[in-house]
Amino acid sequence: MITFLPITGDSRQGVIIDFVLSPIDPKGYITFNKCYNMPKVVTAQLTDERVREVEEFMRAHSIDRSTAIRKLLEKSLDQWKIERAVSKYMKGTISLMKASE
Repeated sequence: MITFLPITGDSRQGVIIDFVLSPIDPKGYITFNKCYNMPKVVTAQLTDERVREVEEFMRAHSIDRSTAIRKLLEKSLDQWKIERAVSKYMKGTISLMKASE
């Protein structure tokens, strides 16, 4: 895997590209498999207690800090979306079908 940074004057973010060098191709062209947008860096300040909890989660799942925070944030946002959909359904502002999406 290789990371390409933005070219000067290019407003796009850098991309991470999976590639394979083809042994059959005598010119050594690169075959691109996938292209992913690079994630954005977000900074947050946590209390000592929250840091200890994140570290406990890291140890329990044998993952690094960045992955742990990402997983916890994703789980929390998924739960928040469910709670918001239920609340809107209970108020009658959306249908059951829409809430289930």
